[in-house]
Amino acid sequence: MNKRTFLWTLLITVSLLVGGAVIAQQPSTAAAQPVAARAASETQAPRSASAQAAKPTARKAAAGSTDRPLPEYTFKQLMDSMVDPMADVIWDAVSTSLTDQGRVEKRPNTPEEWQKILDAAIMLSESANLLTVPGRSRAYGGPIPAKARADFAREARALQLLADKAVKAAQAKDANAIYEIGEPIDTQCDNCHVKYYDLTQFEKKK
Repeated sequence: MNKRTFLWTLLITVSLLVGGAVIAQQPSTAAAQPVAARAASETQAPRSASAQAAKPTARKAAAGSTDRPLPEYTFKQLMDSMVDPMADVIWDAVSTSLTDQGRVEKRPNTPEEWQKILDAAIMLSESANLLTVPGRSRAYGGPIPAKARADFAREARALQLLADKAVKAAQAKDANAIYEIGEPIDTQCDNCHVKYYDLTQFEKKK
């Protein structure tokens, strides 16, 4: 090998060694990419088929959760379990009676007694909302007829307004107001029963 050939061979060898070292020192594209940038690119990547399929199902479930179920219990059951017992608390809260010992007045005095009346008045008010839930059936005679629903709702609302007055009276610890609201509540209950409680069928199946 002559001197000139030797020098060219040496130059090529050195160039290859330097180039390989530079390439080895450079980080890979994925490793050099900032973590935040990689996370962003991964977030923007298309979701898997299973994730995309689950999305409509989740929406459907959320929509279904807002559906209002039909009431399971009849008007009579609601009356026996809530309306009548709560009205009784208001009716019995204040009274005057004559006994062998003379005139006896009953009035709430303790915080517990007033709280009991307040709770009853609130529940009586809210019961009006339950009475107007569409689809509720009477014990006999089926649901309220469609043509009568608006009137029935007005009757229930009238009861609710009276119960709201009892709430305010209980909050104010006004025994006289509790006594005075008792009769209008009783009258309103009777007015609604006359129109919407099927007494004839009730007597037949009693």
